Amino acid sequence: MAEESGELAGKTLAFSEIDSYEMGGQNWTQGLQEIFEREKGYDLTPILPLLAGRLIGDRETADAVRGDS
Repeated sequence: MAEESGELAGKTLAFSEIDSYEMGGQNWTQGLQEIFEREKGYDLTPILPLLAGRLIGDRETADAVRGDS
């Protein structure tokens, strides 16, 4: 990609995202809820709206939970 960008490489092209669209829609890893609860010590289900950008409770708690995900 950098070669194709020529003299623009390093000046305007800052990010590139590659997604495995050929694998179909992305989804949760099987057993994610159990893994999360075992490693973080609480249930993921009630805080799922946080992962979609919704605020649950106070901002300090929400930021802490986002740090766990």
